Amino acid sequence: MPVPGALFGPRYLTDPKTGRVLMTKLDEPMLKKIAQITGGKYFRATDAQALRQIYEQIDKMEKSEFTAKRERRYTELFGQYAAWGLGLLVLQTLLGATWLRKAP
Repeated sequence: MPVPGALFGPRYLTDPKTGRVLMTKLDEPMLKKIAQITGGKYFRATDAQALRQIYEQIDKMEKSEFTAKRERRYTELFGQYAAWGLGLLVLQTLLGATWLRKAP
C-alpha cells in the first residue's frame, strides 16, 4: 500500500509484526454494484490505451452545469497592529528610563 507524501521516494505500508509490505486487493464486483446502485458507471484501466478510451467515453457523456462558489480573499492586519504595539512598548521603555521614570 503506497503511503502518500513520502519525502525521499515511494514508501509502502508494512505490517508491524512481520515487516512485510501490505498488499491491497481490488473488490471489482463491489465497485460495479456501487456504480449500479448510484446510477454511475464503473471504469477500470489496466494500461495507458485503456485509460485513453475511458477518458474518451467520459468526454462523450452528458455534460452538466457547474457553478463555482466565489472565493473571498482576506488581508491580515495583525502585522500593522503588532508593529504599533512594539513601537509603543519601545517608546514606553525609553521614556521610563529618562525623565518620566518613577521615583523609588
